[in-house]
Amino acid sequence: MIAARGAAVGLQVTQVNRAGDSLVYTEQTVIGTAISQSTTVVFDTAGHMRSVEQTGKVQGQDTRISLRYAGGRVKGTAQLAGATGPRQLAMDTAVTATVIDDNAIQAILPYLAWDVNRQWTFQVFGSGENVLRELTLTASDIEQVQVPAGTFEAYRADLEGGSQRVSFYVTTTAPRRVVRVVLNGSPIEFLAVNK
Repeated sequence: MIAARGAAVGLQVTQVNRAGDSLVYTEQTVIGTAISQSTTVVFDTAGHMRSVEQTGKVQGQDTRISLRYAGGRVKGTAQLAGATGPRQLAMDTAVTATVIDDNAIQAILPYLAWDVNRQWTFQVFGSGENVLRELTLTASDIEQVQVPAGTFEAYRADLEGGSQRVSFYVTTTAPRRVVRVVLNGSPIEFLAVNK
């Protein structure tokens, strides 16, 4: 469930599946009439990026991202919503083998080796901006988190270095699950619900 100031405003559904020699993360997000998008991120079985496909609408404008990661480069196109109408981006950028697309961050969280005071630094490609950033994720605390799906003991991990700090709450017990996501400075939060 996506909530703003305690009221439900939308829904996000995520799933990870194995498909041959790939791991496929899918995400469906709807926030009222403002945002509706479908994202598919494909990794190889070692966790390296292969592709990102995203389609949707933002404020009534059609959006699309189509990227391929191979040979030390990310290549593709994006059509993004803008204040004066859609804008186009063409991308062909050198990246490392361990780069993560910004659409893939939530997908990798359950697979990290979690512990309090653990810190990870990622090279992240911002597909909607055509930029590389170094982001840092720090597991700073363990908290009891109450969400519609129940009460969970969870690591609170803060992701910094981007345009907005994001706090992720990941369960301390396996199988790990992201049960809450808080966007700093925004009333929007993502809360786990029962299937």
